[in-house]
Amino acid sequence: MVRRGRLALRSRETARALLRHCCVAPGPTDVSAETRACAVLEARFGLPTAASKLPGWDGPQRAPLVARWGARLAGLGSATPTDQAVLVEGAAFNLAVALFDTVVDETPERIAPLAAALHPDRLRACLVAGSPDTLDVTDVDADAHLVVRLFASVLASAGRRFAADHDGIAELAELLRRMYESELGQAPLASLAKTLPIVWIGRLAGAGSGTALGAMYDALADFIARWDDAQDLADDWRRGRFNHYLSPRPGYWSPVPGTFAGACRYAAPAASARHINEDLERALVATLAAAEQCGRSRAARSFLSDLLGKAA
Repeated sequence: MVRRGRLALRSRETARALLRHCCVAPGPTDVSAETRACAVLEARFGLPTAASKLPGWDGPQRAPLVARWGARLAGLGSATPTDQAVLVEGAAFNLAVALFDTVVDETPERIAPLAAALHPDRLRACLVAGSPDTLDVTDVDADAHLVVRLFASVLASAGRRFAADHDGIAELAELLRRMYESELGQAPLASLAKTLPIVWIGRLAGAGSGTALGAMYDALADFIARWDDAQDLADDWRRGRFNHYLSPRPGYWSPVPGTFAGACRYAAPAASARHINEDLERALVATLAAAEQCGRSRAARSFLSDLLGKAA
């Protein structure tokens, strides 16, 4: 809980309130396909040991859990939810993005060589070639090799599946470019680094732009990004990092980057837990409505119930 400038956000209470929108009809949920996909990923890349070399990834559960969420995201949109190739790609991509984010936030000395290895032109080449050999780890710190290997695996696999869909390849490459620029602070919208990975996984699963399924992933990405920002509010406030709820706009407040004292001193009274909770509720309702439109209501409700249940 944060209590500064009349801001008080209770994560558990918020999660419980939002969960009321996600009631799922009784029935079994088959997670065996996700389990198999994650097992493939763990065996292929030596997880979680390989991830433990980066800060905050030394626990045995974190890497498999992040990978599982990626597989679940891919399964939401796949016409065949048990399609292992799509689920493995979703799992690998979600983990790759999370690890890259850790490098950017926690180990700045590793950013330059890793960013060069994952330049958008190289990512596009990997997609087009359908081969992991186009991404080179020669100049990358050994502890960050896993990040490049994960991206290479996903892009090569997706490139082979989309080989006949030149427009699909072009869109995947463009989304990667926008994500890359946002994550490295080269784009005006820092929020794209949080929303576009989910949209990208949707594209892997066949959720094309302009379709009802694509609209569901867009809405889901928006909600998850806002939910993530609400959970990270205190830490982002203290570090002066981008957060949707710290943006300098009417009704919100913006900290002075660098010091916790500065953030407290410049907190405006317009911010409130109720304002944030109402914003989250609107985004959640929009996501559920979009899921209803594309016939994925039960799957989306189950996914969101599990996501929110972790914090309730």
